Amino acid sequence: TAFNPGSVEVSLEKNLKAQKQLEKLLDEMAIKFYPGKAIDSSGSWPDEPSVLALNINLKQAKLIGARFQQNGIVWIEDDFVPKLLLLR
Repeated sequence: TAFNPGSVEVSLEKNLKAQKQLEKLLDEMAIKFYPGKAIDSSGSWPDEPSVLALNINLKQAKLIGARFQQNGIVWIEDDFVPKLLLLR
């Protein structure tokens, strides 16, 4: 996701603009992605659109996460076990 950089809530307009920039960047890099949604099971944080990017390497994923000022990314290796990787 590109929503709420640094876990600081910003306006919906800013969030949507950032998310479009993320998707445009992935398109330009020819990285196939699928839309998703991050949901806080406790309900204390608003849902956020996200993407599942395929055929991206870890270095690229970390750089993109950092570019959009995210605290972390979810990474899935060949074992198909999702891992939360902190970027800060």
